[in-house]
Amino acid sequence: MAPSFVAMAPCRCQWTNDGSEGPRFGRFRMSAIAWILVFLSLLGPRFSLAEESSGLQTLKAISECSRANRERIRTWTGRAKITKWWYHTDKSSPSKLEGYQDIVKQCQEIEVEFAYDLVAGNLRSNHRLVKNVNFHADGRESSFLEADYHTMIKDGVYHRFLAFPHDRVGVMAKKDERSKAEIRKGRTMQRALEIYASAPEDLRDDRTHFNPVDRMYPSYLNRKVMEGRYAYLKKTGESDTGGIGVEQEGDVVTLRVGVEGSFDRYTIDMSKGATLVHLEKIREGKLAEDWDLQPQLVSGVWIPRSTRLWDAGFFTGRVLVTETEWLDSVINKPVDASEFSLMKMDLCRGDKIIDQRSGNAISRVSGAEFPPPPLE
Repeated sequence: MAPSFVAMAPCRCQWTNDGSEGPRFGRFRMSAIAWILVFLSLLGPRFSLAEESSGLQTLKAISECSRANRERIRTWTGRAKITKWWYHTDKSSPSKLEGYQDIVKQCQEIEVEFAYDLVAGNLRSNHRLVKNVNFHADGRESSFLEADYHTMIKDGVYHRFLAFPHDRVGVMAKKDERSKAEIRKGRTMQRALEIYASAPEDLRDDRTHFNPVDRMYPSYLNRKVMEGRYAYLKKTGESDTGGIGVEQEGDVVTLRVGVEGSFDRYTIDMSKGATLVHLEKIREGKLAEDWDLQPQLVSGVWIPRSTRLWDAGFFTGRVLVTETEWLDSVINKPVDASEFSLMKMDLCRGDKIIDQRSGNAISRVSGAEFPPPPLE
């Protein structure tokens, strides 16, 4: 039976009965472009030439716009205030200490001063505890002493300073009858700078580290969805969104990532540098997290003015509300090298230094440029 005609868009090939029109190719003849299409199809889906869907084009626009806005940031200095509220349930106990087991909620306020040079890769953030209050079931309020944490990444080396302030010494518990001088001495001994060869992987603890660029997103994974999902889909040969729901109304785009009952819903404002302004996390049909960001335009870059995170506490048994307010931000102005020095970490002469790079070698801060410990 004679072979039938086969169409291959956008090119065509013609089977022949005698092979005379294409002897080098056996019993059929095809154009060079058709051969290229067949060759690409054999290489796999990553070379798909299918036209992109409108949803995939929207993901591309989000990726390019978000990355372009973020990459405009060369330096960033400023201050922020973090307020955290914990609401405890019967399933969670904030403390096992006597007198602290009936806490129904807690409030903590932290002021952060930071300097970030993205070109050099240097980052310093000083965290000062302003308020730490426990609210008990019987109406009592209590507080406890907690350290300030200052961190710095300079030339790839990570510094973390555990700083019990000299001026924040009080009696830890009613049974503690030691004098303030004794308590001050004990706390002073606990002031320690730790130095590591490289930064730990997880640096998102509000108490110990503040990277302002990271705070533009709820998490690094959310940033990867916005900036990396398009490239991933193209690499795998997808011509559509790969199951991501995409809706757009004016400048606002909504992405739905996940499956029915467990998904993340992103709300992105394209008119403001593809800023993620709202994120909902649904788990097992229930709201697990709700994150809001109010953007502001500073020196041509869209950055946060404030963020608010509500966490249902599915795993901890306590609801957490975290509010961050940027008190001031300076973008792309030169940052003096002294901003990334030990002097900026509030060290005093005599503070302990533990160098993890040298087998936990211990030394003491010295030098006339460092202030002495405050006198009693």
